[in-house]
Amino acid sequence: MGMFIDTLESRTFLSAAPAPAIGGHLLGPGPGGITIPATPSPAVQADLNKLKADRTALTATLKTDEAAIAAARKALQAKLDPLLAKLKTDLAAVQTKLVADRAAIIAVHKADDPAIFADFKAIAADKRANDTAQLAKDQAKLTTDKAKLAADLKAPLAKLTSDLATVTADRTAIQNAIKNDTALNTATAKLKADLTAGEAKIKADIQKLITDIKNGA
Repeated sequence: MGMFIDTLESRTFLSAAPAPAIGGHLLGPGPGGITIPATPSPAVQADLNKLKADRTALTATLKTDEAAIAAARKALQAKLDPLLAKLKTDLAAVQTKLVADRAAIIAVHKADDPAIFADFKAIAADKRANDTAQLAKDQAKLTTDKAKLAADLKAPLAKLTSDLATVTADRTAIQNAIKNDTALNTATAKLKADLTAGEAKIKADIQKLITDIKNGA
């Protein structure tokens, strides 16, 4: 949540920082800024007061929003703890099976990959020799060998997927709990909306202040 506050501070607070100062300070960056009069007119002073009040109100609103997000995260963590514990338990329970599954998959690659690598090597040699007839044969063999690898992997990959079914379900449950948490989603959306609205209000305040100073209001 800190990123929202960081954004506010860098984009809004700093840009508006000179506004409350009186005399000798520039409103706005660079040489094109507007100098706030040492003795502001009532209109300019009202603009300064409104800018300060809106900045203060936005700061307070965002602090409240952050507190709501922190509370929502704490409540969500309480829901996630048992799900995470189940995932840990289920992972431990299938470790032996997973080791065997991975070994079976590696064994298939160890048996079938050399033929595929040899096919690629032969194809490269055929191209260098411009031997189109042999190239066609070697490309056909590559297709056959790739198909064999896919067929040989089908069973061990299916077993791996089956053995991981419980773990996969656990991870999905955790992801859904986070994605569908109404309290956290609502609190986060409110902070974003408040930040957007607050920045717009402050921008309008600054623009009115600049206009009033330029017009000698």
